[in-house]
Amino acid sequence: MSLLTNKFDVLRGWPREGALDETFDVYAPAGVPVSLAPGMVVALRSADGKVDKATTPNMATTDPVAPWVVVESNQDFSGQFLTKIVALRSNAMFRLDPANFSAGTYAPGTPVSFSAGVWKEAAANDQVIGEVVENATATDGTLVVYYDGGKGIKK
Repeated sequence: MSLLTNKFDVLRGWPREGALDETFDVYAPAGVPVSLAPGMVVALRSADGKVDKATTPNMATTDPVAPWVVVESNQDFSGQFLTKIVALRSNAMFRLDPANFSAGTYAPGTPVSFSAGVWKEAAANDQVIGEVVENATATDGTLVVYYDGGKGIKK
């Protein structure tokens, strides 16, 4: 959250109140680390244990993934130097920057999912990771979401 132009913020759940946080190495294809902004949804790669942008599985045919949300990214100097990020696993409320979510209506109570690291309105057979609490796109461009960790719930 050291990027001054990013509107992402953790409103509840971290650094206290029960959200699980962890530091991860960032996936680096061809030696170039993937850029992971605050608020992006990531998952561990089974091949090497590093994190990369996450996409919801088709819950009709595939098991859920364990998504994490980036709270300290590799877009600031310390994250770039270490090629690490800090992410939360569940039980948090976020204010999402407009870059963190795809276009949609996002009425309060709308279930949310993820694609290529970006939040989206959940569609049929998507893994649900939370719900919209407040849509402030008309005033400051942000969304407030509750993130429950996506424990295998599908829409």
